[in-house]
Amino acid sequence: MLPMPSAMLPDVGWEDLSDFEHEMYWAVVEESSLAELPLGVTDVLQGGSVVRHGPWDPAACSAYLLDWLTRGLVELYDMRVGYPTNRPEVPGPPETRHGPTGVLPSELSRRLLSEWEHWGDDDELWMCCRLVVTDLGAQHLDAAVGLRP
Repeated sequence: MLPMPSAMLPDVGWEDLSDFEHEMYWAVVEESSLAELPLGVTDVLQGGSVVRHGPWDPAACSAYLLDWLTRGLVELYDMRVGYPTNRPEVPGPPETRHGPTGVLPSELSRRLLSEWEHWGDDDELWMCCRLVVTDLGAQHLDAAVGLRP
């Protein structure tokens, strides 16, 4: 098991996090799919320079995100079913807050996060199951990266 994610330690700021931890944060905030997660990302910066993050070991991604799931910081949703922003308590125009959330039960999320060896399978499930931050996760993770006091 990996050590506790630095983003959950007191007095840990964005600059203290590893590139892997930064990218796990962004994967959740950007609602990445499980299929995309271990592939890493490429950022094209102003001026055209390119920064490559990853690829990541799927087992490391799994362990890290299972810890966040256990702590109530993240959930999984199936975009074929709905979107988490459909929750009525989310601010925004009421007409955008109808329909199913697609949020998966925590035991199913745990199983899917544990099955990292299948994330690359040619199966719609892995592309449609996406990470999303919980309200608790937004408080803790955003504080760790300096977005909240």
